Amino acid sequence: MLDKRFKKLVIPAPTNRESQAIEANSNWNFDGPLVRASQGWKLYVSATLNSFLETLEIVRPIFKQYGVSYKYVSSDKMLRKQNAGLYGYSQVGKLIVAYLEPDGPIEPLLTQLKQSLNPFRGTAPAVPFAQELGGGLPLFYRYGAFSGDHIVVNGQSMEDDRAECASKIIDDLDDPFLPFHEPRQSNTGFDEFLSRFPVYEVLGQGGKGGVFAAFDTDAPVFSDIILKVGYRNGQVMPDGRDGIDLLEREYRFFELLEEHGLSNLAPQMQAYGSFGGRNVIAMSRIQGENLLNLRENGELGVRHLESCLEILDKIHDAGLYLGDAKLANFLLDDEDRVWAIDFECAGKIGQSGTDFDLLRTFHFQNPTITNITLFDRVHLLYSVLHQEDKASFSESDRIIDLSRFLAKFRSKSEVEQWAEAHLHSAIL
Repeated sequence: MLDKRFKKLVIPAPTNRESQAIEANSNWNFDGPLVRASQGWKLYVSATLNSFLETLEIVRPIFKQYGVSYKYVSSDKMLRKQNAGLYGYSQVGKLIVAYLEPDGPIEPLLTQLKQSLNPFRGTAPAVPFAQELGGGLPLFYRYGAFSGDHIVVNGQSMEDDRAECASKIIDDLDDPFLPFHEPRQSNTGFDEFLSRFPVYEVLGQGGKGGVFAAFDTDAPVFSDIILKVGYRNGQVMPDGRDGIDLLEREYRFFELLEEHGLSNLAPQMQAYGSFGGRNVIAMSRIQGENLLNLRENGELGVRHLESCLEILDKIHDAGLYLGDAKLANFLLDDEDRVWAIDFECAGKIGQSGTDFDLLRTFHFQNPTITNITLFDRVHLLYSVLHQEDKASFSESDRIIDLSRFLAKFRSKSEVEQWAEAHLHSAIL
């Protein structure tokens, strides 16, 4: 069943009208005095879905005391999108944004914020491309535009790119936050890991982690590698799991595949490491296209789906499951072979009580499916027929009434006819 906490988040209403200099946006609530400056220091207070309301209750009176203008997310749906990186990786963690006046009381403000937010050390996601105060505090900052996308520094106009490191601008300014910095956690082990697998391309980043292209310097010839990195407190779920937990689960499944002689169904794991605030898997890179892209391009064939079901059968026969079997998690390589990828929901049948969890793409009712191997099969077949609304991110959109769906669905292609027939057969 879905966790009811996803539907109980009530965001308090703002007390004042929207600030003049800040662009209107229905995703945010604005509070505090009017902001008339067009640029300045922005202070970010980061939080997860589980801690946001408590954090907001602590921060709002402090901002009011010092006359600080700020904005905060307007709904739980917006909050989840923000931390998932659906508004762009640079927006992760920006759940409360304060606009500080040049002559404002930064010293007493930060002193009180640090003291009041002390219980939240090490519990919130980092804000990308912003300076951290350190010490695990959920406080970050950068200099930038309050509205628009340009700032003026030393008489020169320049673009304010939120996806660039803020230090490029801060280097030219007096940083009033420096006296409040605390020591950062050492990442020596992670840096050593990257020295073996240097990254040359960012393939994607979100709240829970990132995917990067790298190469293996220990290999005798050039070896293309995929690095998956999990972040502590990244996209925390209501049960407390974060990006590190999900990637560790994937690592354990790679071990299960090897134990059961099924490593040839997936990329080959090269190395794994856990380094405090993040963990990382290095795996071989398979050149090809995921099956969802093939479907979107009209290139998906029945033979590809048959290969997926063959992979599922082998995994199920070994007492394992994928959990989030769908087109996007199968890859067709350049030699027309299908591989299984992405095992954050995968595991051993009967090993834990979290077989049906919130991370799954779809949840089914009418009928409700309680057999995990049947769930894998139905989840895959339904993903062939599902038309995604990329603008949607609510839990209700992920709950599928199968009988109602099949009664209305009309196949438009050979692949859809095949998947619909097999889906009917699976749930009867």
